[in-house]
Amino acid sequence: METPYPKPISSTKTRIGWIGIGVMGEAMASRLLAAGYSVTIYARTRSKALSLHSKGATLVASPYQVAQSSDIVFSMVGNPQDVRSIVLENNGVLSGLNPGGVYVDTTSSHPALAREIYKTARLKDCWAVDAPVSGGDIGARAGKLAIFAAGDRGVVEWLSPVFEVMGKPTYIGEAGCGQSCKIANQIVVGANLMGLSEGLVFAEKAGLDGRNWRDAVREGAAGSMVMGLFGERMIDKDFSPGGFAEYMVKDIGMGVDVVEKSENNSLVVLPGAALGKQLFLAMVANGDGKFGTQGLISVIQRINGKSESESCFNLNSNCTKLTKSTQIQTHPQLAIQVACRDMDVYKAEWRGKDENIFINMLHEHVQKGDFQTSTFSKKTWELIADKLYTETSKRYTLPKLKSKFNRLRKKHREFSNLIEHSGFGWDPMTNIVIASEDVWADYVKRVPRVKPYRKRGLDHYNILGEIFSHLPPNCGDEHEPVGNFPKTGIHVGNPVKVDLMDPPVECTKRKRVCHSVKRSSNQGSESLDKKQNCLQTPSEVKGQKVERQMEHSEAAKVYSIKECIELVVSMEDVDSCTFIKLMDKIVYLEWRKVFLAMSDRRRRAWLSSL
Repeated sequence: METPYPKPISSTKTRIGWIGIGVMGEAMASRLLAAGYSVTIYARTRSKALSLHSKGATLVASPYQVAQSSDIVFSMVGNPQDVRSIVLENNGVLSGLNPGGVYVDTTSSHPALAREIYKTARLKDCWAVDAPVSGGDIGARAGKLAIFAAGDRGVVEWLSPVFEVMGKPTYIGEAGCGQSCKIANQIVVGANLMGLSEGLVFAEKAGLDGRNWRDAVREGAAGSMVMGLFGERMIDKDFSPGGFAEYMVKDIGMGVDVVEKSENNSLVVLPGAALGKQLFLAMVANGDGKFGTQGLISVIQRINGKSESESCFNLNSNCTKLTKSTQIQTHPQLAIQVACRDMDVYKAEWRGKDENIFINMLHEHVQKGDFQTSTFSKKTWELIADKLYTETSKRYTLPKLKSKFNRLRKKHREFSNLIEHSGFGWDPMTNIVIASEDVWADYVKRVPRVKPYRKRGLDHYNILGEIFSHLPPNCGDEHEPVGNFPKTGIHVGNPVKVDLMDPPVECTKRKRVCHSVKRSSNQGSESLDKKQNCLQTPSEVKGQKVERQMEHSEAAKVYSIKECIELVVSMEDVDSCTFIKLMDKIVYLEWRKVFLAMSDRRRRAWLSSL
């Protein structure tokens, strides 16, 4: 099952390692998995590995372990320092790579480092190829990347079957030439982004519709791949990253700033690239370094006097800036609009990738012992929210995170009940629930919510089991009956229900027996009640559910969020910090009921305690 160079590459035999699974790395590794290759992965942030792990990738603890179990090792990391760390230092790739193994760096890195890695690899009877890519996250997912491959020509040609899964490879020259090609590529891309940003801003100032302008010029000389990839995103203010803006500063900087002694101290004068670097640097200075490179338009807009508030308080915008407390204080009506905007964010659907990262973060914090008796502390939730923002560039509110936590817990409980039910089986490898049509039909009639599991089981079931086995049942779950977790192999250490009326240990034997009989009697009554509830017809169950939903809907109208906000805005001595803390509370109906029922004096006392 090994194919070191020069043995022919085979999807069934060649073992591939991948280090660095961010936006680009995950998409590229996913294509290799889909093509049938065996892939071993390493990531410093383990939450990023969740999606690939669920697709069949093997997760290991170090670059050294990746290299030991691979014929070809790819890397896609952030900067040259990261490349040096994972490749040349102790426990790095070249320490574990077997003779004949090939290391391929797809990071945008420094040409001199690529040459150094190539020489070190040859000393160990291994090979190194620098093969940075262009095409962004869209090209990575579609397998249409431009791959600038450099090193030994024979090795590059040998790698063609793997390269072609991800895009179109072009042999550039000896070691280091691939990185030089990528720097030149980034200089052109940066200039294109600058021109596109200025064109869109000018068109807007001239009263033109941005989309009409783009459609009119895209087929002419102004049209480009950059316009096709980023034009729509700029118009929609969608700055989600395919490549981070801070990386563009690094890439262009390697062309503008570096003088290499091995090249006779030659330095190319690049005035346009120098200006482009400064504009991207302005993005980083504005706190937008984790935005996509298309966010460059925000710098041009600021230069032309478009205020930050225009961007941030456009309710149809995808802008991720935070509300300024001074603006909330001085514009009460604006505070209501911002709060309603935040509620729309709260109700928004989670992206699948964000959910994967969130689950892995929960798992890490549970393993660290960061949970309390019923949930995580506020500090831990804020830490999770900040990490999630760093990884996804999307700001989730604390109520949204807690709500997602409770929904995941509810799904896990439902799925556990399903696969434990008589007649059902579950294959964890394929995540398929196995049962006859009659068994399915009968169960779905009684529990309609499980219908989606007919096609596919619950993703990350085992990891969720490890998370929720550490927490008491139904913590923070507002509308779910209290009860223990299903007794599956995942739920180790289930909490035991204790009668608070139990006598102390020194009580007489007779009293203990009496209490024991009492508990047994109570448990028997509860069991009988459960059996009687199961005798309800589906129509009765559905009717009760509809009644509960109608009651909840009517209550939500009476105790509205808007009414709470207007009441607080009318209280002139409430500062912005207290107002923001209140927002975390009143997203829940029960909090709104209590808040609106309070007298004015008690309401003020409660607000001052937040």
